[in-house]
Amino acid sequence: MKALSSSHEGRKYLLLSRSSETSSEEMKASRDNILPLFHDAGIERALFDYRKLNFQHFSPVEIDTMAKEFKADFPFCYRVALLCQADALQSYQALQSACGRYDIELQLHSELESAKTWLCA
Repeated sequence: MKALSSSHEGRKYLLLSRSSETSSEEMKASRDNILPLFHDAGIERALFDYRKLNFQHFSPVEIDTMAKEFKADFPFCYRVALLCQADALQSYQALQSACGRYDIELQLHSELESAKTWLCA
């Protein structure tokens, strides 16, 4: 996973992109690697670019665990934009619901500019 600090309209966020298939264990390892970026910079927002990731193979239990662990790892990250292919929006709705259960505001987007605008509003 690639991660870098970015900003839009004066608000900082972390841009994370994944360009290959992954498992829930690999996603957890990636989160562990980026923890310092969030904490050191005091970032409260994230934009995940998952346009090249197939999310359909994750089970409902794995999706719920991902959301729960994200909240535990990044308790101050309260707003997340997830960028995915337009035809895959439905497969990410389970993650959106799971995040809502853990007080993470996650919104799905198929366009980068709309994701950044929403994220930084």
